[in-house]
Amino acid sequence: MNDVTNDMRTKLREGIDELKRMSDEIRVKIHDASIDAKQTWQQLEPQRNALEARLRAQTDGVRASMRTKFAELSRTLSDMREHIREHFQKATSKHL
Repeated sequence: MNDVTNDMRTKLREGIDELKRMSDEIRVKIHDASIDAKQTWQQLEPQRNALEARLRAQTDGVRASMRTKFAELSRTLSDMREHIREHFQKATSKHL
């Protein structure tokens, strides 16, 4: 039974050693993956920031354009209203 016990202990140690090797390998791969992920993020973050800045600039440009268009339309409508008012006043004054 001593040989069986020694064989079991040997297999148990071998199994524990294999688990340790696998754990170490996984730990290294996770570390490497973490480094790769960080490097990828370092490359992607400036691109994302640049895109965000461009989108903000476009949004600001759209806002400015909309303000300009609004002001133009407001002036046109105001002029039209004034023109109609004057026309109406002339028309009513002729009939009075």
